[in-house]
Amino acid sequence: MGPERTHREARAAEPGRSALRWGWGPSALFREDGPDMNVLVPNLGSTSLKYQLLDMDGERVLARGKIERIGSQDAIVSRATFWESAGGGSSAESVFDAPVADHRAAIQLLIEHLRPGGDASAGNITIDAVGFKAVIGGPDYRGSFRVDDPLMDAMRDFLPVAPVHNAVYIT
Repeated sequence: MGPERTHREARAAEPGRSALRWGWGPSALFREDGPDMNVLVPNLGSTSLKYQLLDMDGERVLARGKIERIGSQDAIVSRATFWESAGGGSSAESVFDAPVADHRAAIQLLIEHLRPGGDASAGNITIDAVGFKAVIGGPDYRGSFRVDDPLMDAMRDFLPVAPVHNAVYIT
């Protein structure tokens, strides 16, 4: 009997699957089996919030959105939702202006988009995990890490290096 295949190798060998899988670094989240996992990936900038909700097992985007000009009375909000139905794939898209005072208000718009009964409800979407990329967390944090108190302390310590981008993650 030969050596056992890794999860990545086994998934890549499945028909219609790519070798691209999710999770890397010391706290990687590789799953051996189980239900689909949907991961919300927000990207907060100094005046914007972009996000995607990814079906990791199906390797597809379930929803995405972008909020630009955060901090203004006329922020631009665009969002889209994609889902499978008996007749194939469907989508809903919208773009509108709205007052978005700060990143907290932008995140509230994101939640309204993805919550049950919101724009994304046609796809019966759930969020199983959230992953984001910060600019810098210091020399001890390269790759993927679970957010905990030591990581947040490092983000605060390195705030002078990336004051515009890191501040939105720690406030």
